[in-house]
Amino acid sequence: MKKANPIIFSLLMICLSSCQKTNPTDETLGKQENTTVGNPVVSVSLASTNTQVVASSFKNSLTANELALKNFVSPLDLGMCMKVIRFKTTTDDAEPGTELELSVGFVRYTGAEAYLTRLQVPAGTYQRVELVFDNVCVENAYSISVQNTSGFFSANRRLRVRFDGTIKIASDTNLALQFGQVTEALSTVNSDDQIELALEKIGSF
Repeated sequence: MKKANPIIFSLLMICLSSCQKTNPTDETLGKQENTTVGNPVVSVSLASTNTQVVASSFKNSLTANELALKNFVSPLDLGMCMKVIRFKTTTDDAEPGTELELSVGFVRYTGAEAYLTRLQVPAGTYQRVELVFDNVCVENAYSISVQNTSGFFSANRRLRVRFDGTIKIASDTNLALQFGQVTEALSTVNSDDQIELALEKIGSF
């Protein structure tokens, strides 16, 4: 009986070893598939208020002719330090929702559309979006500051603003938060304490 050629035997063992290494296990395949699946991307912005953020009391003090003659620029300048955005499936304040950290930081808003961020949101139907402000931005020492026709006011505690509507997120989409009711309320504040009350107004989308 002939002995096996040691060279051929060595080559055969190397080949078998190499073939086993290039054949991925089920576990490896599963991890590869998971990395290719992502949540839809949502582009979030604060919608324009068409520069007509004027307090109702101020509007009522003017005649129709005066309103027609004046092209009002918003008498409101907001500085907001945005920390968190929440997506909720109901309008229940108690629902924790899906909370996502925001890297946008400081945002200045004077009535023109303000782009905020793009982020991945789990697919689903949402009825409330919340923005949370906190005093963690270098550009602004407050969670929110308000400059209106009555003066400058600020808050340095964690606050939120709510937006109600219905959005079904199944693929990449845009979300424009309608800020008009909130900004109109902020345009009338005349003390720091009134900011939180103004933020109880609910926007829409």
